[in-house]
Amino acid sequence: MKVLEHTESRLRFQTLGMNGVSFVLLMFGVGIVMLIVRLLGGGSWIVSGLLLLAGCLLAAALTLERTTCILDRTTGKLTIDTTSRLDSDQLTLRLEEIIGADVERRFHRKGGTSYRARLVLRSGGHLPVQPYFNLGVSEEAEIARHIREFIFAEEPLVRRLPSSDTAFTSLPPADQYQSRQPNEHG
Repeated sequence: MKVLEHTESRLRFQTLGMNGVSFVLLMFGVGIVMLIVRLLGGGSWIVSGLLLLAGCLLAAALTLERTTCILDRTTGKLTIDTTSRLDSDQLTLRLEEIIGADVERRFHRKGGTSYRARLVLRSGGHLPVQPYFNLGVSEEAEIARHIREFIFAEEPLVRRLPSSDTAFTSLPPADQYQSRQPNEHG
């Protein structure tokens, strides 16, 4: 994910990723074509290899997705626009519905962990800012931090939660805490 703009009135970032399901389906199709070519007696291993390479490049080009997220104070809206050569989707939400941002983590059966930044909504729900998970947490935590800074107009505190599906969350801005005055007993 790359932050393209972070001003007082606007936060815009963009990420590139691959739709895994579409990629697997296209690669399956390439494999079927390769099998048919080999069964019909045509082509050598070099032709099959070139066909596989072309299929990989085509599948990657067709399934590459670009997600652009814009938080805009002047319009009071969040827009998440996800586009690929095969599809396009846009979601719009009022900024007042967003109360924070955190990083969702997903554990895999074979021991790996992947992450994605998500919005914390006033309704209690969450909204991912991208449709897929990444292997590294630092980039996702950076995006969540930028979102919190934009929403709170200051850098909030970050803490670890014991929850298994959330790695980070934001605390309310410091001005929402009441200062504790020492009493006469200390």
